[in-house]
Amino acid sequence: MTEAAIKAIIDYRALGIKGKSNKTIERLIDKIFLQYGFNKEGEKKVFTSHNLRATFATKLSTMGINIKTISVLMNHSDISQTAKYISYDERTMRTALEQMNRFRTHEGMTFSELQSKLIEQRVQLMRAEEEYELLHFQFKELQKENDRLKKGVSNE
Repeated sequence: MTEAAIKAIIDYRALGIKGKSNKTIERLIDKIFLQYGFNKEGEKKVFTSHNLRATFATKLSTMGINIKTISVLMNHSDISQTAKYISYDERTMRTALEQMNRFRTHEGMTFSELQSKLIEQRVQLMRAEEEYELLHFQFKELQKENDRLKKGVSNE
């Protein structure tokens, strides 16, 4: 199969060109894959039209194309349909975090620095809550002791 033929199939399916039903198009693509050896006899298919669409969406996403644009290209009425086709790997996530670290907050901190500061503040808050609980317990104990002493004084 020539590169132009592969591109035509991908473009045809990815853009959802009207005229034939999706099932007809999927069967045509699956038949072409079988014909060109993308499937071993008796084994589950390696490639399907869904795989092509998923690859198309994922590649565009990794190229930085926003999901709304990908949704239009895939002829989806809702981006939630498109999101199901896009897969993210560890490298993609790491790249996103690195890009986030290029931006700085109004305080001049990177995303990682801000995250560390928030964790540190959460730990301080947890310690303060523990200290409050301890002081509250001690206060209640002192109140009980005070009440006992008052009862003792009033009995005399």
